[in-house]
Amino acid sequence: MRRLLLATTLILATCWCTAAEERKDIKQLYKELDATIDSVDIYEARKQESIDFLRAQLNKSHDDAFRYQMALRLYREYESYVCDSALAYARLSADIARRMDRSDLLAQSIIEMATELAKTGFYSEALTHFDRVPRQGLQGELLSNYYWGLGYLYGEMGFYSKDETLKKNYLQRQQLYTDSMMNVVSKSSWRYYSIQMALLNEQGKNQEAMAYSNQWLKNARPGSHDYAIMAYFRSEIYKNLHDEPMQHYWLIQSAIADIRNSVMDQASLISLANSLGRGGEAEKAYRYMEFSWNCISRFSPHMRSWLVTPILTMIKDQHEQKLAKANNRLLMLVGLISALLLTMAALYGSVVRKRRQLAKARDELKASNHSLTALNGELQHLNRKLSDANLHLHDANRIKEQGITQFLRLCSQGVDKLEAFRITINRKLRVNQYAELVKMTDSGEMKDIEVNELFDHFDEIILSIFPTFVQDFNNLLKPEARTYPLREGSLNTILRIFALIRMGIEDGTDIAEFLRCSPNSVYTYRSRIKRNAICRHDEFEEKVKEIGLLRCPQPHAYSPFVSVSERMVPLTDDTDSHRYFFH
Repeated sequence: MRRLLLATTLILATCWCTAAEERKDIKQLYKELDATIDSVDIYEARKQESIDFLRAQLNKSHDDAFRYQMALRLYREYESYVCDSALAYARLSADIARRMDRSDLLAQSIIEMATELAKTGFYSEALTHFDRVPRQGLQGELLSNYYWGLGYLYGEMGFYSKDETLKKNYLQRQQLYTDSMMNVVSKSSWRYYSIQMALLNEQGKNQEAMAYSNQWLKNARPGSHDYAIMAYFRSEIYKNLHDEPMQHYWLIQSAIADIRNSVMDQASLISLANSLGRGGEAEKAYRYMEFSWNCISRFSPHMRSWLVTPILTMIKDQHEQKLAKANNRLLMLVGLISALLLTMAALYGSVVRKRRQLAKARDELKASNHSLTALNGELQHLNRKLSDANLHLHDANRIKEQGITQFLRLCSQGVDKLEAFRITINRKLRVNQYAELVKMTDSGEMKDIEVNELFDHFDEIILSIFPTFVQDFNNLLKPEARTYPLREGSLNTILRIFALIRMGIEDGTDIAEFLRCSPNSVYTYRSRIKRNAICRHDEFEEKVKEIGLLRCPQPHAYSPFVSVSERMVPLTDDTDSHRYFFH
């Protein structure tokens, strides 16, 4: 199962990477196709030179074996170029094979002749020739060609048949011969790839079909007829994926290769023209369809006429509809322009009169605007200063109110503690427990307890005034330097130092006196934290003082940084964060 998942993942990744590499400027590719069509005479001249050379070799030779090979090569040259010539050389090769009394060569020629007749639409003649092939002596590539030709013939008959019963029968026979061909054909041939891709496309297995296409793409020589066939079948995959740009990309690649190889059976260009016509690009579709029709007419007038005629009709209708709409729009525009000209003539006199008045008013308005802009800038500056002052005043009042409340509460608690301590002392004096009194007052434990309790009260006060102080403070530091208290609801020494700074106590001696430590320790903590700030060092304590400020957006105000309350992050439960505590 793991290997299957890994293989599937690799296939999908390969398909994605290949598709990403294929995507290029489609406009540039269309230009290349148009240039190739304009240069079709050059490619046909090369084709004709090759044909003339083979024909000269055939005519000057008297060796039947060599003449057979030349005739067969001429058939290959004409196979997708001119149907009648291809059939003529196929018959010549068959005659030479009979004269040589070579049944295998004769069978090969008949199969090629029958397949060519099937391509041009002469189905009954093709069936007659296939019936003449001695099937018992066929093997290897010859048997594969035989099955392929019959499968192609019945597929074409099924596609064009109007009788549903006959169509079903033809398609069943096509499937039968295709299955037989797949058992004997080479797994690296274009026929094997095309059948596999067609079957997977029909089943909707697009990714598996793309995997076969990628393998075929590696084996196909760019620019060859095999490459053109591969590109056509690849476009069918993208058609199923509803990826029209990539479908057009591979149809154009196939068409370019066909034109450069002088292939007159322009299936790719016809499909491209059909897709463009349906998309509303009638002019481009008509150009490609006209070229395709000329090529098909040279190859075989009977070939694909049923397929091409509806497309030409659709393109013609779309062109006429666009022309009619353009004419209607033109008439409307002429009427509208005439009305506008009359209106403009009537308004022109008024515009000229108002022009001088507007010029004078514009100068006055410009001067007033400059003055207003300067005053507005000053007002905005004062407004920002007033807003900041009001914000700090409100914050100071809030801290003072809550601080006084907490201070009164602590004073009340202190009075209660002193009273309890007095009662305890009085009781012990009454019963002459002097030793215990000495023991109670001799130890510093009570002081430590009171100091810790003082810190706890201080932490409670800070976190009640600034509930998000720990998060906001750490947001000002680099991740590796952030510090957190050992328990929730409390602070550590560093947090207390900067909490005092937030409360307005900045003197290091005062801070050290409150925290019961040396001023040097306070200085060291402050310096170490500033070095790890995400802002400038000299701005850090100013930003600490802004923790908990309730900012309101000011119109046209410029803020050099985002307030720390807007960058709050929740405390993490990760135990590794204890690495950053300072004790």
